[in-house]
Amino acid sequence: MAGLRNSYTKGYVPPIHDFLISDLNGNNYTDDFLGAEHAVFIISPFLEKARGDAWIKVAAVVDWARRNDVKIAILTGSGREEIEAFGKRYAASSWPFYQADGTVLKTMMRSNPGLMLLHKGTVKDLIPARRLPSPEELGRKIGSAR
Repeated sequence: MAGLRNSYTKGYVPPIHDFLISDLNGNNYTDDFLGAEHAVFIISPFLEKARGDAWIKVAAVVDWARRNDVKIAILTGSGREEIEAFGKRYAASSWPFYQADGTVLKTMMRSNPGLMLLHKGTVKDLIPARRLPSPEELGRKIGSAR
């Protein structure tokens, strides 16, 4: 065995490796969402660049998730001031906003906003803004992920 050297090649590093979900106070909720039976992420890397017409459907999704005890987060790279201004503009101040790195969010979802469905931390569906489901369709999609 003389002459053999121990060597290894670094494995694949996924493009999303610094994923962190925090509230506006900086508290980390990443494990809470990824460990949930079902979670819905509304992803908007930057609120000011999002499709305005999609937020009516997002409001219905937020309401449905709350009524059905499904964990939901609106993930954005926007800052506190932008989130507060958005909340006033769209009467969304009670929505579950969380912050994440905008570049990571753009990697996760190209549409702004877009919807990501998770089952026990595994992505089950990605839905762009132009195809956001009705609450009934969302219920069927989540039900089929069980």
